[in-house]
Amino acid sequence: MNKAIVISVDAMITRDLSVLKNMKELKEFFSRCAQVNEVMPVFPSLTYPCHVTMLTGCYPDRHGIVNNELFMPGVKNAPWYWYTTYHKERTLFKEAKDAGLVTALVAWPSSGCCPDIDHRISKIFALGDEDEVNSRSVKEIYSRHKHLLEGFRTLELDDFAEACTVDIIREFSPDLLLTYFLEIDSVRHKKGVDTSLHVESLERVGRRIAHIYEEVKRSGYLDDTTFFLTADHGQIDTRYTFNINQALMEKGYITAGEDGSILSWRIIAHSSAFTAQIYTKDISHTEAKNVLREIGREHPGTVERILNRYECESLYHTTGDFTFMIEGSEGVSFGKDVNVPLVVEPGNGDYKTAKATHGHSPERGEKPPFVITGKMARDSAVIEEASLVDEAPTILASLGIAMDRADGHVLSRLLEEGEDE
Repeated sequence: MNKAIVISVDAMITRDLSVLKNMKELKEFFSRCAQVNEVMPVFPSLTYPCHVTMLTGCYPDRHGIVNNELFMPGVKNAPWYWYTTYHKERTLFKEAKDAGLVTALVAWPSSGCCPDIDHRISKIFALGDEDEVNSRSVKEIYSRHKHLLEGFRTLELDDFAEACTVDIIREFSPDLLLTYFLEIDSVRHKKGVDTSLHVESLERVGRRIAHIYEEVKRSGYLDDTTFFLTADHGQIDTRYTFNINQALMEKGYITAGEDGSILSWRIIAHSSAFTAQIYTKDISHTEAKNVLREIGREHPGTVERILNRYECESLYHTTGDFTFMIEGSEGVSFGKDVNVPLVVEPGNGDYKTAKATHGHSPERGEKPPFVITGKMARDSAVIEEASLVDEAPTILASLGIAMDRADGHVLSRLLEEGEDE
């Protein structure tokens, strides 16, 4: 029987593989290997839209997730798209369950409360009621490692995910397991994109991968298992952050309290880092677009492109309730705050205003790889470019399951017994 384990390393780029493939702990892991060199992310290239695409094989115009956080103007620390109830399309877990397989997941973004996952430890920022977000079967595993979550520091979060993943493999031998590590994304936000800045972190991630691989080997089903090593997006170094909502407030389209809270608005930006979704109310689309153009003229290089949602759909398969999407010059991110300077140096806020970030259009920046190793990998097969929507159909194909509703297609050149496409 075939099994599949999917490991997502947030913000890993293809250059990073040079570090991982040189680790002695991973020599066996990479000994039978197929690879996509560049995977095109979705628009915008944020963690949650990308990871939902990896779950559904669909673009955002179909699965419905176009940001990490819900659009809730005036609410500080708005909730993220934690739960699969927000998804408009079936996940690969639904397909696997319908085929009678045992499924498992650890910390994968936007997977909370999914009924199709037998053994589920949900994205760890969504703790709240742990009995709600985790399946009952993993209660002991969660409790065993919960102490690692104290402080919610990146290393401890990944320690937790690794420990839970290994225990789920040992105790339940799932047929399909997805797990997620976030350290590389975090350190790139802090230090910049260049792989040479992150060797220590990459080696730590490599040891986590090796630990998972060794547990599968100890459990006795290595010969039945195909591993998929993937990532959601790359990052781009940030030149500066432009606080677009401050510019809109100065033009009278947003009113705010002294504490920076939003009191009312007619045009407002929902930042997705290097892009932003623009929402409007009680104003014509023509006037709103003219305002955005005016801001772009007054502050050259800040608003390079203005796309309406129909253009977003035709170009990038992304749409939603927003009126426009804006993108700045490469390296210019959009902040969300008001009562702040218009332009600030990077690294003085959240991930959207970090030293490096993402949320850009798919064609920009370095791309993540998609690596297949183990049973179903066609050794040394390489595809130069594919799309993120191709990953879910390919993962399920390794298990003998078709994903007929997906936008993507099976990368059969990378799989044993596959035909060239």
